Amino acid sequence: MRKHSLIWLALLAWALALAVGAAEKPTAAVKPAVRALLARAAKEPPAAALATRARAEKAAGADWWSLLAVAAMAHHLGEARLEVGDTSAAERFHRRALPLRKRLAPGSLEVAGSLVGLALSLVCEDRIADGKPLAEQALAIYQRRGEPPSLSLAACLHCLGLIARLEGDLARAKDLLQRGLAIREQRAPGSLAMADSLNGLGIVADEQGDLAKAKEYEERSLAIYEKRAPDSLVVAVSLNNLGGVAGSQGDLVHAREYRERALVIYEKLAPGSYGHAGALVNLGNVAHSRGDLAGAIRCYEQALAILERVAPGSPFYANCLHNLGVVAHDQGDLAKAKEYYEWALAIREKQAPGSLEVANSLHNLGGAAADQGDLAEAREYYERDSRSV
Repeated sequence: MRKHSLIWLALLAWALALAVGAAEKPTAAVKPAVRALLARAAKEPPAAALATRARAEKAAGADWWSLLAVAAMAHHLGEARLEVGDTSAAERFHRRALPLRKRLAPGSLEVAGSLVGLALSLVCEDRIADGKPLAEQALAIYQRRGEPPSLSLAACLHCLGLIARLEGDLARAKDLLQRGLAIREQRAPGSLAMADSLNGLGIVADEQGDLAKAKEYEERSLAIYEKRAPDSLVVAVSLNNLGGVAGSQGDLVHAREYRERALVIYEKLAPGSYGHAGALVNLGNVAHSRGDLAGAIRCYEQALAILERVAPGSPFYANCLHNLGVVAHDQGDLAKAKEYYEWALAIREKQAPGSLEVANSLHNLGGAAADQGDLAEAREYYERDSRSV
């Protein structure tokens, strides 16, 4: 496994190359002080790198090339943090890069790239409403410039495809992801980006009920990931998705195997991250399907502890609470089940009023009340359920 310092240094070389570009005149060179600070930031953890980046921007003064190098470094450090599941740090880096690029090169492909990077960071935190306009702004830039299909455009289409899928528009998601895949197959065959497209299409096919196609996409995706980035987080994502397909096909043995392998990777590379919590929830779902309620509770409670730190009050946090309510309900602990359902409902009504998730919470609360023999309360919940969507 490559060490992070090597990844940072590779990004530094890219950022400086972008700033200097093909220009060979001395005036196009990045200031030595800025070079030194960017080299330092490239090897630092996120918080320190953000501070060093600020110093580099100050040292750049009004020098265009130096400022562009600072923006490029912030952008690619954001991409690197997103790769390891650190969405919060990724957002902070992209928010530093975007205004610089807008000022230095308004309406440019670099601005579009930063918009997509920030959008992806937000979407990965379930902040779809915040991320979608940014991705749409990026697409408008690509369309306005009218350039041939590029990998940058493919990334934008991929981001919008993910958003469409999260909004439930699977037909549009499939179209956008397929357009992105077509570009990546032509411009970067066998690349990690191509694997990302296959992975996204696998998820959409799964949600459309085409399990055979979903498995095909995910297996192709995993083969690329394991070849290009063995034992990485993208491998874990692909394993999780294959576990989901196996579970949908009723193959709980392979579902458990895939998701246990994914969890091992998250525990090693991104402990305590949003992705780690997701892996725990997925494994908990398999345990629940197998009838291992104690195992499901262990996974969900570990996930909840992580989400309390990294995403409190988020839709995912509410889902985890809801799952704990379902398990408590299955165990016959109706008081505990109602407590979890109500907790999840409060978040869902705040985050997504009128959604199916709110309806599910109300329906389960009605079921718990009915099982307790409180038919009046059950009726109230069921009536709210029928009016909620």
